[in-house]
Amino acid sequence: MSGEVILAADLDALPEEASVEKAYLRKMGVVSIASVPLQVSGEILGSMSFASTKRRVLWTDDLLQQLKMLAEIFSNALKRKHATHAFLISNAELNRSEIVLRESEERFRLVANTAPAFIWMSGTNNKCTFFNQGWLSFTGRSLDQELGEGWLAGVHPDDQERRLAIFPAGSDAPVEFEVEYRLRRFDGEYRWIVDHGVPRFGSDGIFCGYIGSCVDITDRKLSEMSLRELSGRLIHAQEEERTRIARELHDDLSQRIVLLSISLEQFGQGRPGLSSTDREQLRNIEQGCYRSVVHNPQLVSPAPSIQAGQSGSSAFFARIVQRVPFAASHASPIHTSGRASGCPEECEFVSISDRAGGSPQRHEA
Repeated sequence: MSGEVILAADLDALPEEASVEKAYLRKMGVVSIASVPLQVSGEILGSMSFASTKRRVLWTDDLLQQLKMLAEIFSNALKRKHATHAFLISNAELNRSEIVLRESEERFRLVANTAPAFIWMSGTNNKCTFFNQGWLSFTGRSLDQELGEGWLAGVHPDDQERRLAIFPAGSDAPVEFEVEYRLRRFDGEYRWIVDHGVPRFGSDGIFCGYIGSCVDITDRKLSEMSLRELSGRLIHAQEEERTRIARELHDDLSQRIVLLSISLEQFGQGRPGLSSTDREQLRNIEQGCYRSVVHNPQLVSPAPSIQAGQSGSSAFFARIVQRVPFAASHASPIHTSGRASGCPEECEFVSISDRAGGSPQRHEA
């Protein structure tokens, strides 16, 4: 197979390294042998051998040329046979590839059309090339109407710009994306859907476009809105309850402090034998009670929503509040409002309007 012509009128003329072949030829009764390579355009396809078992043949130049012509004819025929065989194999493989591709596409369409989601595909220019039956049944439109940018006709006008803005531009660093928008159903109602798209790549790694799936999330959206509304009502009810409790605590605590202050004053007046030091201490305690009411905004107005006239009483002070310089400077005009239960007859309450600017209110303690 080295491409050389071998001519041997006698087997003894063969080289020593061909001793095995020489012994085989003698066993077959060969007297003379010639071998010519079969080659086309430098490619060796094999060799053609001529052997004589009857007589010794001298391989002349004319005879050698005839042998080479025969070898060339056989070489060309063999080359054509190989080419035809390769073509048939290639064609068969191509047919098999086309069959596999068609089967793959049919399987994809079968899966896509039976999936409980809306599936779409686009090319590198972001124009859609496929919509599954789920999408078409939802929109009530044909595939031809949806292809390209036709599907945008079903997107809510307020969502179209946002939907297109999030669509990555062609082959510029394609990335996965997700967006929510409203899509018109076949009956004209707009439904919320979530659209999730991922880039597609060929076997050579080249970007081919996008494939995405959509799911109707309208029920979830409505549930979230109902939950937010319910949470808002609960928070409002909680704030109202806190306001009511704060108002009751405010009224009760104010009355208790004022009652304590008046009781301290009555106690001091009923003890003429008290020393000046003890009386000074009683006055300090009494004035401390006034300060707790007058200088504590939370006690006078327990919550911003509590305005004058909302509660059964405003801030309560002792009737002697006018005698206390620091308290009088913070108080509004006062008037007699009644007698506190459990107090001496001379113990009367007055009602002083809130800092919120309300008018004095009568309150039965």
